[in-house]
Amino acid sequence: MAEMTRLIMKGAVALGSAAVAGKLYEDGRSLIGPSLGEMKELAQDIEANYQMMKGTAELLKGKTEDILGKIKSEKEHESTDECNAWINRAKELEAGVEILDSKYSTEKDKGLWSFNLSKALKKKLEELRQWLEEGRKIVVSVERKPPRIIRVPAPKIEDKSSLNAIFEKMTACFRDDQVKIIGLWGKVGVGKTAIMENLNNSKQAEEFDIVIFATLTYEMNEEKLNFENEELKRKALELAEEKLRWEIARRLKLKIEPGTPKSEINFIISEQLEKKKCLFLLDDVQHVFKLDDIGINNINRNNKVILASRNQNICWAMDSDEIVEVEELPIEEAVVLFKEKLGPQGKHPQFEQVAMLVVEHCSCLPLLIGKVAGFFKCRARHNWTYLLKNFQNWLYNDFDGMVEVLKKIRFCFERLDHKDKKHCFLYCALHTEGCEISTNHLVECCKAEDFFPDVGTGHGIVDDLINASLLEKAKKKKCVKMNKVLRNMALKILSEWDDLKFLVKAGVLVEPLSDMEWEDAKRISLMDNGHRLRSLPEEPNCANLRTLFLQRSFALTAIPDDFFRFMQDLRVLDLRGTEVKKLPSPFHLKCLQVLYLSCDQLMELPSRMKLENLEVLDIRGTRIYCLPVQISNMKKLRCLRISFSNVDGESDRAEEHLGVISNLSLLEELVLEVKAQNQWCNHAMKNITREVATLTKLTSLLFCFYDEESFKTFLDNSKWWQNPNFTLQICVGQHDSIRRLKSENAECKDNAIISSLVVVITNDTYELIGHKEAWSISNFGIENINELKCCIIEGCKEIRTVIDATETMEGVLEQLEKIYISNVPMLESIWEGNVPDGSLAQLTVFCLYDCSNLKTVFSSAMIKQLSKLQHLQIEDCPKIEQLIVESENDGLEQLELPCLTTLVLRNLPAIESIWKNNLICPHLGPPVKENCEQLDVQFSEPIDEFGVVITVISNIRPIS
Repeated sequence: MAEMTRLIMKGAVALGSAAVAGKLYEDGRSLIGPSLGEMKELAQDIEANYQMMKGTAELLKGKTEDILGKIKSEKEHESTDECNAWINRAKELEAGVEILDSKYSTEKDKGLWSFNLSKALKKKLEELRQWLEEGRKIVVSVERKPPRIIRVPAPKIEDKSSLNAIFEKMTACFRDDQVKIIGLWGKVGVGKTAIMENLNNSKQAEEFDIVIFATLTYEMNEEKLNFENEELKRKALELAEEKLRWEIARRLKLKIEPGTPKSEINFIISEQLEKKKCLFLLDDVQHVFKLDDIGINNINRNNKVILASRNQNICWAMDSDEIVEVEELPIEEAVVLFKEKLGPQGKHPQFEQVAMLVVEHCSCLPLLIGKVAGFFKCRARHNWTYLLKNFQNWLYNDFDGMVEVLKKIRFCFERLDHKDKKHCFLYCALHTEGCEISTNHLVECCKAEDFFPDVGTGHGIVDDLINASLLEKAKKKKCVKMNKVLRNMALKILSEWDDLKFLVKAGVLVEPLSDMEWEDAKRISLMDNGHRLRSLPEEPNCANLRTLFLQRSFALTAIPDDFFRFMQDLRVLDLRGTEVKKLPSPFHLKCLQVLYLSCDQLMELPSRMKLENLEVLDIRGTRIYCLPVQISNMKKLRCLRISFSNVDGESDRAEEHLGVISNLSLLEELVLEVKAQNQWCNHAMKNITREVATLTKLTSLLFCFYDEESFKTFLDNSKWWQNPNFTLQICVGQHDSIRRLKSENAECKDNAIISSLVVVITNDTYELIGHKEAWSISNFGIENINELKCCIIEGCKEIRTVIDATETMEGVLEQLEKIYISNVPMLESIWEGNVPDGSLAQLTVFCLYDCSNLKTVFSSAMIKQLSKLQHLQIEDCPKIEQLIVESENDGLEQLELPCLTTLVLRNLPAIESIWKNNLICPHLGPPVKENCEQLDVQFSEPIDEFGVVITVISNIRPIS
């Protein structure tokens, strides 16, 4: 047995020695390296795998970009979860390719190859091929789900404890299964709408599948509804319910054919809502109605309805499970609100008593306080005591709060210092409630009504009305809105003023106007009546009529031949958005000054047309293909807006337009949109260009020049473009739209010169869209851009830096207030060279999107100049590593952005730091940081020596 053991041990030792020898041989081979033959074979194998991997990676990248482009273009669709997962994996594979690419380059430079690299390249190639094949099978997008919540602008109520307490009570009811319908009541202007808007935007609302916020206001004279005509009352209620029914259907993205019976619509809505958890916020409910009548049939424990009304009885009649009253603000909160609305003037201690008396007389109603504060704010402080005395002497009687609010707001109206301001304000009531009113439209109409002498004065008056809080700026640029309470007040005033005689049925026409109504009114608004206005009377007696609004009544297709016969005092006629195919002929209106004819079915102007006093003509969006010769007889025309589109085969009539423009010697504004490009249109535009150059009073031009030669001819023959007040939007070359200044396709030899001239004459805003040649906007000359207030750079593939200031020591872009940069793939820096004092000193908004090559944004020298920056937003820039890059002399310096209130950083996967030291932001609100995984910062709020809370942004991770 012992001998056997010895032999076994001897064998084991021998085997071990052989294994060791083998290992030593392999180690020796690894030290010596492969043979030349093996090395050649390995290199060929690696090179082939590398090239195939790179080629397949490019195909995968192209497939990914195609899918992303498709998703972006389909606004009504959204990407599937499957598609998102595929894109994420494709990006991971792309990152893996970059790593192998780097490793391949390193080993190639060293002349060393490894079998592991060859295997990795081959494996990655297989993965890429497999994923590319998977991409051909996936479902890219599906129809977008209805938005759960549509956010609305809402005033802050956190600092108003009384309103916030009710808000908290409402949200607590969301989780109470026993409470399904909640009534909120209180007088006009007490803050009900503010609470409802905050409920809509609340975190608690996010627990619902869908949140619908709607206002049930309808336009009818209140006393008439209550005491006179029950049939009109019923029809008005039906209109309000129809409005809400269609709003619900729209939010649910239901496809309902026009003419579908309301019972069927209700059934479809009810079916869709049955399995959802819904929140309905119904504001300004004026009369009782059945929720069943708008499709809300199933108020189960998951669904909630909150309705706001100024009448408690309505809340009870609507079967509310809980009713909450909104009372006036406590006096202390009302004073704080008044001072807040006054702005800096409200901080003066000597006006504490004035504030107290004002809010007491305003019954502490937030709506009224805001309006009255706007009035006081635009008056000298030494007059406040006198104004307050008059304000306190205002007498009123009221039974439900409405008259009180209107009378107190009316004080601000009555104290307007010019009658033309009052008329302009009241004229806004002709427009549909809540609509955005173009300031140009308002001013042009009011001038035609002789409310003021010229458009410049008119724009000043509109600004005064905004400053007095009687009008509001709308979201849409160059538009205003009229608060619904103020509009009600205006309509009440108009009912008392015999000399104005407004008849307003905007959006609420129930039955045709009577002959007496046509005869008495001086101003009639039947706008926005959709399918309700289908016809007009044959020959109304309207000798006093001065304004007629029919716009956006799309069921109106014809105008009777004698309709305008007795309207010879008519000053303003608006037919935009109707389906009118032709105007009566002859068309003689001796006093008409403003005519809007943007009707997509209108083929031509009447052959017999006499409008000798017409000043504004807008025929954009029609089927009129050239400049009608009738226009040449409109000698007083100041403003002409026209568009050419769908022009085909009209070369035999190409000369019709000749002499039309040159005959309009008083023309101040010309808008000529070109949406068609063919031989006829190009020839016509060349001829028109020569005539435009002869106009001596032109101050505003939106125009398309066929080529560089026509543009230079225009500049050589025109002197008025050098006027610094001149406004210009142009394009040069072949375009399908001239809504914005563009220079991307200008087929000219000296594009920079043309762009430079454009910058000089626009003076205020510069939009560089898709420019093919510029490397920097400095290419157009620092001196040419220094007065800009807004700069937009989009889709410019060659721009490397925004500003190159290497050759200047003077301040650059000292007036610039806003800059927007989007889709500039080659951008490497925002600023190169010196940053002289005063540069960017007025900049308040900086927005940067989709710049795939940019690694840093600001230098510390730039930050020191951004003393007024308020909004900083950077999104979708995958290579940005650092927001602020330091210079050699920065040391441990702290930087400050003293006015920054908003910071948004989104989809910046490579960003690691903001600034190496603390960044002081005294007024910064909660920052937004999304998909910035490498950024490890903290936002602290210490209190300074004066007891003020500030925000400090500190990097936790040191910069490597």
